[in-house]
Amino acid sequence: MSSPANRQRILKLVFWAFLCALPFLVVSIYLGRQVERIDTLPADEYRDLVWTTDDKGLLFTHKSLKEGSPTELWVADTNESEMTSLTQLASDKSWHLTGQSVGDAAVLAATSKANGEEFFLLEGTVLKAVSVEKGWQVLPSQGAGLFFLESEEIDGEERMVSMEDAPEVAPTPSVAAATPSTDISPAEVSGPSGLGIGRYDRVAQKVELLFSIPFHGPAEEPKIWLVRESPDQRFLALVVSFGPSGRSGLWVYDSEASRLLWTRIVLESEVYGLDWSSSSESLALTDKNGLVVLGNVMGVESTRYDLASLGEVRPLFEKNDELCLVGSSSLHQLDRQEGRADVLFDARAKQLDAQDFRVSSTGSKVAFFAAPKGFLELQVVDVESKGGAPQEMGLPGSTRGIAQGTVGYQVGDALRSAWRFWTGRES
Repeated sequence: MSSPANRQRILKLVFWAFLCALPFLVVSIYLGRQVERIDTLPADEYRDLVWTTDDKGLLFTHKSLKEGSPTELWVADTNESEMTSLTQLASDKSWHLTGQSVGDAAVLAATSKANGEEFFLLEGTVLKAVSVEKGWQVLPSQGAGLFFLESEEIDGEERMVSMEDAPEVAPTPSVAAATPSTDISPAEVSGPSGLGIGRYDRVAQKVELLFSIPFHGPAEEPKIWLVRESPDQRFLALVVSFGPSGRSGLWVYDSEASRLLWTRIVLESEVYGLDWSSSSESLALTDKNGLVVLGNVMGVESTRYDLASLGEVRPLFEKNDELCLVGSSSLHQLDRQEGRADVLFDARAKQLDAQDFRVSSTGSKVAFFAAPKGFLELQVVDVESKGGAPQEMGLPGSTRGIAQGTVGYQVGDALRSAWRFWTGRES
């Protein structure tokens, strides 16, 4: 048995240990509650990350969730690691960057109850409305250009395009093409009915009719699923189906010869993406079955690569016309000889929950929003550096993000995680 003096000594030690630990306990409880309060703050919204046309900057929208706060348009300069607010956007509209461009101007779409969907061009720091006459409806498109569809039938044959089957050997524009393929192209048209395709002219500030596709009644009326213009603006790739039950096929409009060429590529599903080579000679598209590459847009030789395991990916021709495939958080490069896609960058492999994953037009850089330190930031990765550290850029305006970046929050979060691990609530 211990003596009364030993027991008294032990009690004193316990008492003094409690007094010494009390401040740490109080601070821990305080920091834990502060962490909980910070985590329940409304998080600012950052969306629509888009590379500028020169690949030197990144545009995005920022909206504070504080009541009445406007949506702001920002640009991040990746060379200087600086962010600049370009303009505030009207609060009565819902805004987003489409990822398209007209010249060097980015395209923004705005939706409101009063006016429906409208489009604007960002010229420097100024937004200019896209003037669209009644009757034109926007077409789903990728890359440069803003394209529209005439919602009503067009009378007159002035811009009616000839629909022809692409020949086996690519002709010069003066050589006539072969007879159209009958398994997907519409029947011979005797009347002037057509569906008009137009492009927005930035100088004239209106939609200019390019051509119209002939058809016979509702049973053959074309539906345009996706369009993309070639870099030299000579060709327009269109994914088209004819009639309610028609299968989709890839057509190429040749503006020099004023004809729509059938490439003989039939698609069984939705097209995820289209892209042109820098020379405007080759065309690539992706669907759920993989990748199709048309080597010569005026011929019929195409190659399909079974890359369905990659999921929903878009094709991207690099600056040297090598083909990449862009996923929701990964970038692959196509090995044409082996028929496989090699990983260039995968955010998931780096345990990053990438949001708005975007690849520059040359395929050399990727950018995305991520929160590796517990708060959201913009990350830019030079793919060619092979393992180099990412460029990290703090985002503007977020009270929650700023608070999560403080030392007090980090200590409190560490203590909270340690307590949850100790009690078994966090493994």
